[in-house]
Amino acid sequence: MYSACLDHDSQRSASCRSQPPVPPKCRRSAGSVALVLLGAICLLLGCWRAVGGAWQGRHQSGAAFATPIAAFEVEHAAGSAAMKGTDVASAVNRFGLSLLSSLHKSGDAGGVFISPLSISSALGMVTLGATPNGTANVELLGAWGLNASEADGFFQGLHSRTTDLMAVKKGVQVLNANSIWCSASIKTDFAAAAQDVFDAEARPLPSSPTPINKWCSKATQGMIPSIISNIDPLTVAALVNAVYFKGMWATQFDKALSYRGTFNSSSNGKLPCAMMTRTDKQMRYAQDADSQVVELPYGAGGHDAGISAVVVLPKEGTALSSLVKGLGAPEGMESLAEVLEQLQESHVALHLPRFKLEFGVHDLKAELRSTFGMSQTFDGTGEFLAMSNDPEVHLSSVFHKALVEVNEDGTKAAAATAGMMMTRAAIVNFDKPLQMIVDRPFLFLIREVSTGMFLFAGIVENPDLDTSGV
Repeated sequence: MYSACLDHDSQRSASCRSQPPVPPKCRRSAGSVALVLLGAICLLLGCWRAVGGAWQGRHQSGAAFATPIAAFEVEHAAGSAAMKGTDVASAVNRFGLSLLSSLHKSGDAGGVFISPLSISSALGMVTLGATPNGTANVELLGAWGLNASEADGFFQGLHSRTTDLMAVKKGVQVLNANSIWCSASIKTDFAAAAQDVFDAEARPLPSSPTPINKWCSKATQGMIPSIISNIDPLTVAALVNAVYFKGMWATQFDKALSYRGTFNSSSNGKLPCAMMTRTDKQMRYAQDADSQVVELPYGAGGHDAGISAVVVLPKEGTALSSLVKGLGAPEGMESLAEVLEQLQESHVALHLPRFKLEFGVHDLKAELRSTFGMSQTFDGTGEFLAMSNDPEVHLSSVFHKALVEVNEDGTKAAAATAGMMMTRAAIVNFDKPLQMIVDRPFLFLIREVSTGMFLFAGIVENPDLDTSGV
């Protein structure tokens, strides 16, 4: 398949098209909420220029630069240790929270919703193609706080986490799929490495975005039908990741108790909403001077599937923006991790709106430049020689789209991440339930409980609100 699709430019039509389509390799994962989370990311790599109608270096032999990829595969096969799940989560969360803060600062009026897992998977595939010890390689790994010696262990650990997440669990479905769409100038060794490390499916780069969008729609079960609108003639590869999450609440909200409430949005004033409500003496809860935090597990029939939603609500008088701003600093993630460790079973009356939040399609290029210093990744020459012999190949765009829906039954989603600054919280069980009324902008996270890794994170400020049935 790889040689047919990657070795000869003309075989975009001949051998490649004669190959039967390969279904995406989706990992089933456990844990979902009565929400649907959906996210997808597409990275486009292009050449700065074309020479004589052909890519510069397109017909050169790949042998000269095959060694870096081969060396990676030998090290991987030799059984180098995978990074611990908690360390993988720390790297992914640190990256995701910084990006979330940067996106919020850029001022999207409706809120921000991303998937740190999805973006990390796609950028991981890009990193495989970066020139060893090159500036882009250092920039990409630096986004996760890693150096070159830690890369293999991180990628193995990330693979392990996504595999575990996709394991079948009651009441939860997690799908994670990767694909690479390559022109003839992309090395077969790179495609093989992407398949080995990320279970990526290799396909020929089409002239129109339709095949990529169809793949994305299928991988997200129709929630994200389109991720790119066109393919520039200078594009040499598209690296795509899609994450889909659907989970039932382990303890569902009673629809008969939902009532017509009001949500105080950040820019549209007071808006009517369907306010779900649930009172529970064993709800995991924490609070401090500025915020209330509650964790809602996903599962079915009272079964905890190991994935949960976390709602962080600033108290009256505390601006959400001040909490979000701190996410870009190391102490922000540490504060969030600290308060999550303080969650304890408490008597809580929770009021949470039914909502839907859609973010993107957004090109993350500006935020990746400003937040993580990725200049040579986008502008450099000779930075992706492990992917192609053409020194002009560079990362041109990083498109991301994410969607989440939350109701009484659970959650659907694809792509997201969020965080906040918190101090340690003292938990007290009160005879009367603590009231947590989510009627103003808040943070919404979906995480793997065992490692703390954020599958999705979002800032909910002006969501689409459902008032049906109330």
